[in-house]
Amino acid sequence: MKLNKNKILAACVLAICTSLVLIPLRWPKYLYHLAEHQLTITFNRIPVTKAFKIYEGDEKKTSKLESIEKYRKYGKKIYGLTSSESYNNFVNLNRKELGWNITITPEFSFEPISFGFPVIGEFDYLGFFSREIMNQFIAAYPQDEYDIEVSEIGAYSTLGFFKDPIFSTYLEFSDFYLARLIFHEMAHEKLFFEGDTLFSEALATFIEMHAAKSYFSSENISMNFNTHKDVTSQYIIFWQMIQDTRRELQLIFESSLDAAEKRDLKKKKYKQLQENIKNNLSKLKFIAAAHSLAKADEINNATLYQYRRYTRHASGFNMTFEQCNKDFECWFNELEKLKACSKEKRSVYLVKEIALQQVLQGCSSN
Repeated sequence: MKLNKNKILAACVLAICTSLVLIPLRWPKYLYHLAEHQLTITFNRIPVTKAFKIYEGDEKKTSKLESIEKYRKYGKKIYGLTSSESYNNFVNLNRKELGWNITITPEFSFEPISFGFPVIGEFDYLGFFSREIMNQFIAAYPQDEYDIEVSEIGAYSTLGFFKDPIFSTYLEFSDFYLARLIFHEMAHEKLFFEGDTLFSEALATFIEMHAAKSYFSSENISMNFNTHKDVTSQYIIFWQMIQDTRRELQLIFESSLDAAEKRDLKKKKYKQLQENIKNNLSKLKFIAAAHSLAKADEINNATLYQYRRYTRHASGFNMTFEQCNKDFECWFNELEKLKACSKEKRSVYLVKEIALQQVLQGCSSN
């Protein structure tokens, strides 16, 4: 059924009102800005065919649009996303950034603040499409009590609730990054674990790389892929640095030292971590997170959690992928079984090369 703009607007207003009843009152401005963003998309999106006419003569941008269409079709095929209508439309944002995510942790903890929403559950980060609204939200968390990490949004998925468009910002990305981005967001549309963003992001981050490699191989396009062996060995070095720092900081956080002493030691530990990464960059040339941390103005608890969320894990994902003979739809179907497990019980799948059935056996008491 095709809805006219007035009906769409009425539905959005009703959704906002319903949300205001279900979510604490400090959220109205945030929810309004999300609704405003979605309405902007609804009223300004155009078919991709018209986007080609807008960028006629700009070979770089029209080439990106053509590539996205190929990635979309390939993703639908290998993921089994037969009903997906994402990336059929285009929205010109008239700005360089799509938006920003914030991750917040207490000053002496690695546990992120969670934000709960009706229907879709809890998220350990929050997305914004207005820097002003974001800064107002951040101001509610005193800097001497919380660590905050702000990261730019490359893309996002509405998990099939809306038809996700191609944003103009996508046309500035490299071919390989753009392919990974599309396959990542389509993975969310295929499978998302409500209330467990760490697991959901980890699975999408794992499969995006395999989907991109599969696509370029199918098109006989030569890309400079890093070998799995090299990347894995470098991740081991990198994550050992991260884990060592986390363990040392956790001991400090749990100690009887006063806040000032903890704060001073914490600052020194993060400085040591950054220096350690800088001194070992030659051993970490395939690890983008390491290069970003080496250049960061500040590293804090929220920073480490943010990188953990979007970094590929040497985990059970690969074992299941191999057991499925690298069939993507089989892999998704197998992982969906983990919805029977609690967040805590399936977390082992992120850190160990473990068979899916072993994890599922541990869920029998759920």
